[in-house]
Amino acid sequence: VDEIRIDTGNERTLSARRSQIEVILKRRHRGEEDFEIKDQREEIENEMENMRKYVKAGLALGVVALLAGGIGIMNVTLATIFARVREIGIRRAIGASRADILAQFLLEAAMLGAAGGVAGVALGLGGVKWLSGL
Repeated sequence: VDEIRIDTGNERTLSARRSQIEVILKRRHRGEEDFEIKDQREEIENEMENMRKYVKAGLALGVVALLAGGIGIMNVTLATIFARVREIGIRRAIGASRADILAQFLLEAAMLGAAGGVAGVALGLGGVKWLSGL
């Protein structure tokens, strides 16, 4: 026999039953403790703790990816501004306010971020489907 599963039906009687089972098994095994008594609750708690660790690691990875993406968008926006200095000057000359120009660049950055987010979600979902098919 490799394994015996016992359900005491009551959590309060579990430790008493566990002690009784241990005494019986020691007697049957001639005093040797060549068996192991496991409590499923402990195993479930261990699995939950592992799951929490994975979630925390995933969140940390997500934050790093979000920061990297934000820095990338900032760099692209700055490069766009420096490349379009003449356009900005012409728009200012014909009456555009600083707020109008700022709104234009912020809108472009937001659209770039949204497009990247949609592409990231699509690639992530595709990757998950592909990995689950393996």
